[in-house]
Amino acid sequence: MKMEEEEFFEELYRNTQTALLEYLKKLKGAESWAEDILQDTYLEAYKRRDMLMEHPNPAGWLYRTALNLYRNMVRKKENHNFSLETVSQSVFLTEEPRYGSAEWRLAAEGLLPERDRRLLRLYYLDGYSIREIAGTLHATEGNIRVRLLRIRRRVRDLREIG
Repeated sequence: MKMEEEEFFEELYRNTQTALLEYLKKLKGAESWAEDILQDTYLEAYKRRDMLMEHPNPAGWLYRTALNLYRNMVRKKENHNFSLETVSQSVFLTEEPRYGSAEWRLAAEGLLPERDRRLLRLYYLDGYSIREIAGTLHATEGNIRVRLLRIRRRVRDLREIG
């Protein structure tokens, strides 16, 4: 029985892995996670290979599992909590030295809305590229650039007032 399960799994993997990886790469924002999601999908499939042998559509099960794992990753990234007090100032010096620390100080003081704090966290703290952020937030790269520019202007204005 074990050998049948192993052979079934190997055949399922051979027949689906290329197409499933391409599918994952096409999901908005999943390009950088595609291989991780693919690996996790096949790990789940391996654990349940006895059930999959009886499943009417094992390939469909793989795609649904991959999609669910992708959605879980997106949720985790969106809900990623952080403490502003524990963030080193050096984190903010990676791209534009004049930006970052002021934004975070204002965020910590509650002067920036949650939406802006989230964008700053993704860009400065988590180190995501504009492209990755756009994919995660289901926005265009141009929209993300404009939002970051507006946040920087708001911070500049608040610093001049205060």
